[in-house]
Amino acid sequence: MNGSRGHLPFGSALATSRSHPLAVTSVSSPLTPQRISASEIYGPRRAAREAFDRSKVAGKPSGLVAEYRHVPKVPPMSYDRPTYHIVKLNEALPGCESAKDLIYSGSDDPFAHGERNPRMPLLAEQMRVALGGHAVPGHAAMPAPSHGHASARPRPGLRSGTRNSLGPPAAPAPSIFARQPHAPHERDGPAMADGDPGCDADAQNLASEGEPHGTALGVPPARTGRAVVAMGAPGLQLAAAVLSNPRTLALGASAVASVVAVLVWLARSLTTPQRQYSAGDDFNSVQAEYNAWTNDGILEYYWGEHIHLGYYNEAERAAGYKKKNFIQAKYDFIDEQLKWSGAPSTITSILDVGCGIGGTSRYLAKKFPAATVTGISISDAQVARATQLAKAQGVPNAKFELKDALKMEYADNSFDLVWAIESGEHMPDKKRYVEEMARVLKPGGTLVFATWCQRETPPDFSPAERKTLDFLYGEWTHPYFISIEEYVRLMSGTGVLESVQSDDWVKETIASWRHSIWVGVWDPWIVVRKPWAWWKTVRDGVTLERMHRAFDCGLMRYGMLKAKKKLMPSA
Repeated sequence: MNGSRGHLPFGSALATSRSHPLAVTSVSSPLTPQRISASEIYGPRRAAREAFDRSKVAGKPSGLVAEYRHVPKVPPMSYDRPTYHIVKLNEALPGCESAKDLIYSGSDDPFAHGERNPRMPLLAEQMRVALGGHAVPGHAAMPAPSHGHASARPRPGLRSGTRNSLGPPAAPAPSIFARQPHAPHERDGPAMADGDPGCDADAQNLASEGEPHGTALGVPPARTGRAVVAMGAPGLQLAAAVLSNPRTLALGASAVASVVAVLVWLARSLTTPQRQYSAGDDFNSVQAEYNAWTNDGILEYYWGEHIHLGYYNEAERAAGYKKKNFIQAKYDFIDEQLKWSGAPSTITSILDVGCGIGGTSRYLAKKFPAATVTGISISDAQVARATQLAKAQGVPNAKFELKDALKMEYADNSFDLVWAIESGEHMPDKKRYVEEMARVLKPGGTLVFATWCQRETPPDFSPAERKTLDFLYGEWTHPYFISIEEYVRLMSGTGVLESVQSDDWVKETIASWRHSIWVGVWDPWIVVRKPWAWWKTVRDGVTLERMHRAFDCGLMRYGMLKAKKKLMPSA
């Protein structure tokens, strides 16, 4: 092989698309660049061979340069492995006598088969000659293939008797595919074609990462300015192009800022109470909220007829609260409260203060068929729903009335049993609440009620505890909570109650908070069908979890209180 006739083999698996032909040029040569279309490259082997022949350029420039004009955005058809291209080789090469197009492939194609391609030793030898007779240093020699090797068999489409069909050289040539560190260089070569200065940088980055088939050609820095092998990685090139676009960066920054703003808004909104207690001549927030909860049906759907926590005994807690029926736990609570109250079975009149939609009232009416059960609520929607359910269930001894628990307008000494579950939390005057229940209770009668309480002070609440309490007050329209001990003092202060007792059922009831969340997770469809209730439901779910944590850490307690009314002295 002589310098004037030498040329480098041309591989056919170029990473291009059918709609974007590849232009190959010897920049130092005055000859017109030849354009080779994708149809020629991917055509039959004979057509590809002819394309190879047409790519030869003769001349005697002062340097050797090869570059590509188009960085493809899609991988070559029917090829799965990466394709490598020599991108640039510039600076004057002593001993170089002709301009050459340096394009080759390291993937499976009709002319190249990676390290086993019999033409690769020829390519290395041609590089050696082009460098003035110096071997490419630092590369392991690749033995010439024997005639018995499969890759040495003649290939269809190659014309015999041409210089480009020469066999392997006599002496083993170094492999240009051996992995070498990327040689330092300056950006002194010609600019990339089509005005794309980023392609060269991309190629250098890919070359320095050490791709499987080699990184640099290993040409000594003293003899060449740059030798780069780039991988045809369309995904990486597309990502780099997108990320380097200023408009894309601006849009990305705007999107990130928007997401952060939304997250900040959510955090603030979900930690700021939005349903604070308020009351006036024409409005009461407790009434408004319970009317809304009753009308949307979501609370009744999940909690059933009983708007209060459930009871979980020790064995059920050990087995896992989710194994218990959520609604049954509420019925169990009524049974346990009734048992704890010590009320006699001979009672004939029962008052349920803050009855909700009447679930407990109807249950007590069924347990005491000879008694009359009266349920009162400040919510007209609850009273209407409770009356509807009593009629539907055939419970004639249960009735429901719209009344304020702080001024019930019943005569003194009217009921054998005064009962309440989780209504004291909404009372703006706890003392008046206790006094009214004691007033309407018959002498010898039983008062029993359950209510959420905050812990006793001192010690004073920390700023974090105060913040939590303020949220729990304001999110579910509670004026304030008091301690179990304070309720005992209020009951004793009436002067008409005796045998005052209290207990804390936090262990028996705390599972209800998270159990309530899980029943919504297991069956979300009523909420899904009511988009207008999504935000409120999310807030309620957050509040349920915060309630659980407050009870779990001891900030909140579940108060159980009972007493007997003193008998009237005989005349």
